[in-house]
Amino acid sequence: MPPTKALPPFAAAFEGLVAHVAATLPAERIAELHQAFEKRTGAFGPDDRWFESRSRAFWDDMMTRQPAVRDALATVGEDQPWALALGRSHRGLFRSAADERGRLVLSDLWSGVTLFVDDMDDASRDALRAPTGPFDGTVVAVADPVRLALLPGAIFHAEDAEPAIVEVLGLARSRGLASGAVLDALLRMEMSLQVLSRVKPSYAYRAEALGA
Repeated sequence: MPPTKALPPFAAAFEGLVAHVAATLPAERIAELHQAFEKRTGAFGPDDRWFESRSRAFWDDMMTRQPAVRDALATVGEDQPWALALGRSHRGLFRSAADERGRLVLSDLWSGVTLFVDDMDDASRDALRAPTGPFDGTVVAVADPVRLALLPGAIFHAEDAEPAIVEVLGLARSRGLASGAVLDALLRMEMSLQVLSRVKPSYAYRAEALGA
């Protein structure tokens, strides 16, 4: 049996895949998807201090949840394993910890799943070394060899917002809301807390903000 070909590093592969999609899709189509993302998660612009993190989150959404990207990623050479993995992503609201082997352990507050992550970009690794609140993130996996990677567009909720978030999640479950709708609503609430920086998290994170 021939040896398994080494996978390209995830961070570099993802950056290349994003560049490929950005060059392949028409600019007006990307703009439409960006507008739809802002409608679901909250509007942002270049003057906002959260512009970079929200822009990375948009590309996470683009690369994993938008059908328009699938054809653009059909043939991308050595990065193909990661390209295929993007269509099988798991988005969650994660708490992070480290196991005895030093791997990142992500526990999803919404689904209850626990994931052991191998790869991420340096900025995400640095962010997760500090105490954080739960974060909205997306994980992808390849099977041969098995590796899990965290996409770079994680959005971190305030640490002191977790009790209010847990309450909102309970209400969302009782209403039978879909995962994506709940996580998008929480991103709108996170932006409200950023904009209204003097208010308590319980004001930004509340059932009324879940939407219909």
